[in-house]
Amino acid sequence: MVRVEYSHHCFSQDPEKVEGFDPEHLYHWAARPKDPRVFCPLRWEASKELPRLIQHLDERNCYPTRRENYFAVKRDHPSGHYVMYFRAERRLTGGADVRLFVESAYHREDMDVTIAKAEKTSIIDILVKS
Repeated sequence: MVRVEYSHHCFSQDPEKVEGFDPEHLYHWAARPKDPRVFCPLRWEASKELPRLIQHLDERNCYPTRRENYFAVKRDHPSGHYVMYFRAERRLTGGADVRLFVESAYHREDMDVTIAKAEKTSIIDILVKS
């Protein structure tokens, strides 16, 4: 069984990239106390697609990154992709065999070259390796 968990990066963004944010609106996650974030309505709305994207990961390519995680993409309009970064690790607690942790997900317009250069793999291969 695979347990899916999501980081706060799926619905928030770096406060340094948000002009004029209210410091009272910083989101602090106990698991990452040195990583405050600001709620992002665009990421929040897009994140509602994550469960469906994960459910159908076996129908799309996944790609390794240099940071020992993976990414999968869904073209979300002609100029870009919705990119989901994740890692899979063996998890022998809570009834799960593998934990799939979605580290971040957001729209990017610069992925075509990255995808073209990346080595393709599948979610099945990733899960077997974990």
